[in-house]
Amino acid sequence: MWNAETTFTVPTRIHCGIGAFDRLAALVPGARVLVLHGRSAQMLLERVRMLLAGRALHFLHVPSGEPTTDSVDGILRHARAAAPDALVGIGGGSVMDTAKATAALLCEDPGASCADFLEVDGTRHLSGKSVPTVTVPTLFGSGAEVTRNAVIFNPRTGAKRSLRHDALFPAVALVDPDLGLTAPRAARLAAAVDAWCHLTETLCSTRATPFTLPLSAEGMRLLLPVLPELPDDQTTATAAACASALGGIALTNAGLTFGHGVGAVLGPAAGISHGQACGLLLPEVLAEIGRASCRERV
Repeated sequence: MWNAETTFTVPTRIHCGIGAFDRLAALVPGARVLVLHGRSAQMLLERVRMLLAGRALHFLHVPSGEPTTDSVDGILRHARAAAPDALVGIGGGSVMDTAKATAALLCEDPGASCADFLEVDGTRHLSGKSVPTVTVPTLFGSGAEVTRNAVIFNPRTGAKRSLRHDALFPAVALVDPDLGLTAPRAARLAAAVDAWCHLTETLCSTRATPFTLPLSAEGMRLLLPVLPELPDDQTTATAAACASALGGIALTNAGLTFGHGVGAVLGPAAGISHGQACGLLLPEVLAEIGRASCRERV
């Protein structure tokens, strides 16, 4: 089964644990720093100012909801004016995806649009350069803090696409469980379900390898005891934070199943979160995988 050549990539330096956020100053390079943040990170901005005292800071609020080509282009215009040496993305998956996309697009032709580089829809390829980026998740589930892609909705085609390149890997991920304790339970639960789907689908993926399978299994072992109650405590937050990062590493190297592809369409169409959509589809995904396995044995 493992005779084929296998690759495994984790270029992001990951600091995971209570207090990891306090490492921010030591790990953000340069004098000019652009901080992209979501609504959930508002209360952290004063800590950012304190930790990065002496730097030239520029703060940009990322609109709620999933990133679109238009919202990324809008952020990009402000980012070009700020001319940052580094980016920090603090928030959920949408904020971190926006930060990663912005960091890469800052190194492209100023006249280019995000849509030009999307998979399927775009006609151009990223150069492979990026402004150093530090991701700081405040919701644990997307795994965006450690992945090489940014999921972006293209309103011109009505489809979710990815901006995908190794240049999108963050330089550093600060995964601090304490930062997720204040998020609403519904948001935390949807994120945790997304992580569970990542772990389950990577475990079943035809591209799974001896390197990814232990990550998927360990993430599931951590997350299972706290679902579905998801109590609001450090033990639960730590389990969710680790599971999210493990899922992100696993999906980057093993890919996902058709469930996430369908979920990307179902979520916007039904007006539900990505995690909810993928969670609703998971039983059918597992059933189909089971049927396919049975057919292969016949």
